[in-house]
Amino acid sequence: MITLFTSYISYCQGFEKIYMGKDYNFYLGSEITLDSTALSLNNMIYAKREDIDGLYPKNVYSPREDYSFSTKTESLLGKVFKVDTIENHDPYRVKIFKLIEINTNEELFLLYTPKRSTSRIGFPFLTKKQFKKEDFCSKIKIDKDDFTDKVDYATPFEKDGTSNIRISKVVEGDEVFFYLYLTTIGSTANVGIEGVILLLDDKTKIEKPSTEIDVDVSKYGYNYSALLSLNKEEIEILKNKEIDKFRLYIYDKDLSSGMSKKIKMYMQCLSE
Repeated sequence: MITLFTSYISYCQGFEKIYMGKDYNFYLGSEITLDSTALSLNNMIYAKREDIDGLYPKNVYSPREDYSFSTKTESLLGKVFKVDTIENHDPYRVKIFKLIEINTNEELFLLYTPKRSTSRIGFPFLTKKQFKKEDFCSKIKIDKDDFTDKVDYATPFEKDGTSNIRISKVVEGDEVFFYLYLTTIGSTANVGIEGVILLLDDKTKIEKPSTEIDVDVSKYGYNYSALLSLNKEEIEILKNKEIDKFRLYIYDKDLSSGMSKKIKMYMQCLSE
């Protein structure tokens, strides 16, 4: 058992928890290995492509004895796969990842659900791939006002669990303004509040104590949001460091590794 665990740890070197959600094409060509803390492998992994066709996929890979629709975790631990191709599977609005085990060339097929894959529940794998800003710069929307020559640059609204994040840059003549929009969920209603803290991956902080925070009711509780104005020093920091978590008033949000890296890449794109 110790030997198996040691082997698994060695396999995981260089792999990270990266949950990309709708940006699934990021995984194409990457190496993935099962996260040993994965919560579910229900109706995800199949040995044959034809088993996924039709309205109801069948015959999951290495089914458990107690739950025939779930793959045994131990059948995948220690294996490293390359994401060879990605195709649409329209009946379920999911994607089909063709996986090739790098040592044995074993082929498996993963049903990837973009909406759920912002956590290990939807994507129970660790990933090895280098983030590059070029993968994200093309997603930035540019809107120019023909009357004032004001130019707005905005990233997509990126979802991370129950939070949304967006970065924008506004150019007006010789002036340039950067903004970071953040949301998180709280359990109680508070009004007239302020204060945002960004905790970075090296444990340093960016503190914005006077930033106002808005609150609205949502189906999850109370949605807290803040629009942070970023100065030149803060922009430079966020180009080179990752946000590990943030706090709006008293409510905290841990960011996934994928989201932390996205923010850094977007900041690099917008700073060009």
